[in-house]
Amino acid sequence: MDVDDCTEEQNEAFKDKSMFLEHWLYDYIVPIYNEPNLEQTMSDIGIGIDKHNKSKYEDVFPIVQNGKNDPEKIKRLYEQLKDCKRSNLNVYVKHCLDVWKMK
Repeated sequence: MDVDDCTEEQNEAFKDKSMFLEHWLYDYIVPIYNEPNLEQTMSDIGIGIDKHNKSKYEDVFPIVQNGKNDPEKIKRLYEQLKDCKRSNLNVYVKHCLDVWKMK
């Protein structure tokens, strides 16, 4: 979630999971946030994406390139994200890598 589109109360409730207390999947929910937004997170780690050029997302978040997965590119993204103070997107990227290794 980009936290620039919500109130401070919503931001905190999202990040501490209290927003999801009544949800039947509460135990499995891991809130992923970007402060203030994904574009700023990407900028902080040296990847230029702006609101007017979102096609760059496909370069940053590749699912399949040339018919096959590119785990090395995803590992590099994880390494860039893991020290970023504006986001915990690294949690999601790490999970994706762990799932990929299970295959």
